[in-house]
Amino acid sequence: MPEWIFGLLRLQGLDTKSPFVRFDFAVPVALWHWPLLAGCALSAAWWCYRKSDVGAGQRLVMVLLRAMLLMLLVFLLLGPRLSRSSEVVESDTVAVLIDRSASLAIADAPGGAGSVGGSAAGKRESREQQLRTTLAAAAKSFATTAEGRKIVFLGFDAAASDLAAGPTGVPKLGEPVGVRTDLDAALVTAMARAAGRPLAGIVVLSDGRLSEPVSRATLRKLEASRVGIFPVPLGSPDPAEDIAVRSAESPGIAFVSDTVPIRVELTRAGGLRVGGNGAGGGGAARSVNVELVDPATGTVMDTRTVEFAGATGGGPGAVETASATLVGIATTPGKRTWVVRAKTEAADLIAENDTRTVELDFTDRPLRVLYVDGYPRWEYRYLKNLLAREKSVEFAALLLSPGRRYIQEGTNAVDGAPTSKEEWDAYDVIIMGDVKPEVFSGEQIEQLRKRVTEGGAGLLWIAGTSAVPDAWRSTRLVDLLPFASPPGKAMVMWDQDVTMRPTLLADRLNVLRLADPVGASAELRGSGADGGVSGAGNGAGGGFGEFWNPAVSDPASGWSRLRWAQRIERNSLKPAAEVLAEAAPAVTTDANPSALVSTMRFGSGRIIYVATDEIWRYRYGRGEDLTERFWLQLVRLLGREASARAGRPALLEALPSRGTVGQPVSFTLTLLDQALIEAAPARIAMKLAERRTGEGAAAGGEGDGLAVVDLVATTEPGVGANAASGGRRVFTGTWLPQASGTVTASVVDPGLAARGAIATEVVVTSPDDELRRPEADHAALAELAQATGGTMISPANLAKWQELVPKREIRQTSVAEVRTLWDTPLALMLVVLLLSVEWSLRRLLRMV
Repeated sequence: MPEWIFGLLRLQGLDTKSPFVRFDFAVPVALWHWPLLAGCALSAAWWCYRKSDVGAGQRLVMVLLRAMLLMLLVFLLLGPRLSRSSEVVESDTVAVLIDRSASLAIADAPGGAGSVGGSAAGKRESREQQLRTTLAAAAKSFATTAEGRKIVFLGFDAAASDLAAGPTGVPKLGEPVGVRTDLDAALVTAMARAAGRPLAGIVVLSDGRLSEPVSRATLRKLEASRVGIFPVPLGSPDPAEDIAVRSAESPGIAFVSDTVPIRVELTRAGGLRVGGNGAGGGGAARSVNVELVDPATGTVMDTRTVEFAGATGGGPGAVETASATLVGIATTPGKRTWVVRAKTEAADLIAENDTRTVELDFTDRPLRVLYVDGYPRWEYRYLKNLLAREKSVEFAALLLSPGRRYIQEGTNAVDGAPTSKEEWDAYDVIIMGDVKPEVFSGEQIEQLRKRVTEGGAGLLWIAGTSAVPDAWRSTRLVDLLPFASPPGKAMVMWDQDVTMRPTLLADRLNVLRLADPVGASAELRGSGADGGVSGAGNGAGGGFGEFWNPAVSDPASGWSRLRWAQRIERNSLKPAAEVLAEAAPAVTTDANPSALVSTMRFGSGRIIYVATDEIWRYRYGRGEDLTERFWLQLVRLLGREASARAGRPALLEALPSRGTVGQPVSFTLTLLDQALIEAAPARIAMKLAERRTGEGAAAGGEGDGLAVVDLVATTEPGVGANAASGGRRVFTGTWLPQASGTVTASVVDPGLAARGAIATEVVVTSPDDELRRPEADHAALAELAQATGGTMISPANLAKWQELVPKREIRQTSVAEVRTLWDTPLALMLVVLLLSVEWSLRRLLRMV
């Protein structure tokens, strides 16, 4: 536009080509008004010249000039103007939350051509690999969008932290190691990062495995702010199965050539659906082989087939449990590390949880047994003879009765029943047959009680018709009976034959294992070994079929019938008592079974009560094998627990031995050595350290110290059981675990540490452990998207996220300058020009 026109319009200094310069009217007028105004102007002009005596062409020119003048006046009256405005655009923010928890290491993400950067069909990749591939494919969309929108990357597990974007547009990620997934805290952090700026949406890349659900308060904030969650689900949409060895428990200390039970608990997670059975149901029964391996030799000592019944109502996230008892044996003394491993046909979801190690210490000394009975009944004769044949047992047998001193038999010569603490301490297991309490002095009975309750010796009661248990109810040993009955009331007997039927506790404790060994040597058969000593295993399937001989429970065999047994009802058992075997009636099958073999812990010792003395009858069906297995397994169970305390100056115990993060663990230190009892201080320091695994274990076993706990004496020195004359002294302390792992607790007091290591282990697990439930939870992510108005985004479509996340930028416009056009010289000139032309034509046509 020429400069002279800018001058006539007074537009100097105004850039009319700027997009912020706008033409409008002071009086708003719609576009459709202009044709109407033009029609009115033409009509008015025609009305003015309708009766003029001029030619039609001349009249038309005059009408047009008058109409143009009228339209110009209307145009100027509406207030034409040019305004220059200023606009401020505030870009919106998009938060991208990236899961960094340990569950992303699980390899269940679908591969193949359909996946982002997929691998060969049929293969699976880890969720972390899927995440990295997905981000790499969407890197360009993040980089280009970042020019107009602010993108905030946050990594989250137990807490959220900023992630700096790399040159490709996506952040560099470390390894996923978080043990918790707190999405709620991450969402709150994302909203805080966008404070003062419009938050368009939150993109969440996660497998949905959350430690706790997103709170209602956070969802309300997002809904009120109209901020949607746009989840990108990682992992398999269908729960993949994972078999894990949850725990493996061992006695800790055992005898050489002893069959040691390893109690194993397995879990099955993923692949379980509500009512799942049949094709695609994922809840069908499942069999898994579990092995006990000696890694030093590579020998598979035992194999079991564990059955998972299949989930029927657990739904997504349901976890099945199953258990089995593996049996191992060592022929040389020393410490052993055995490995329990689960073997599946296909590759397991998490290979790291398929194994568990157990630590054992084997001692090469005979098991020391004292057997006291009142008369030479059949059970006494058979039990005495099998103990004499057993190479791993040293025993002394005594027949004691009132008015008769004793009859001594066995491998060790004794002068009579023990009369001092030292003599009682020489035995790991005391077998009390049908002997009357009158043959013992009150002091001897008290010494026996302390040997069990404080010294940890095992006590095996064998019922009889003469004295056990009725005669002992008025003595101090009544507490060591696992059942109670009214004083003065005789023991009730079965009025018919019974057969033995084991409980699951017997399998767990590795007793009453009467099935024939598979692949065992003749030597192990003769010693009462009970199978599982070879790699072949000894049974496929759960329940009693793993260890029990069904003929023993079948009254039709004849030899399995026990003609005499006491009837101990379950409601008469003490609260701490458990049943190892039941007595089932052989004739009247509708009668309730009673406790035939029961066990109970009292103080430091374990007690077993056998309510019959006719186990010898099994010889009619199977020779000596069944009788030997029955008694030797019970004796060895008691001996293993007693040996854990034998020769130790002190005992450190943790309760519970499997702790949980945030829940207290109580430690009890019991001083057993009299010299330590007399010299012990009021407080003893205990160090807690994380046990190393892998290279750390080879380097020294313990990691960095976690804490030091003071163990405080429960009573003052020299009082009661703590007196210098004998007894024991107990110290207690409490520790609150803060992290998961295996922790070793050891006494660091110089006076005690000089007598040898006094330590115990605690396995601490987190209730929010990412790997306890390995399956992805896409349903939880879908619920979040629905609750906040967001949309699920498949990993393959992450690059199109900007099409789904709405733009919420804020534009602020303000008028900086207004130039009116109606009062400019050019407007006046145009009006005057049109008036002059019309007036001149009117004079020329003689209309004036």
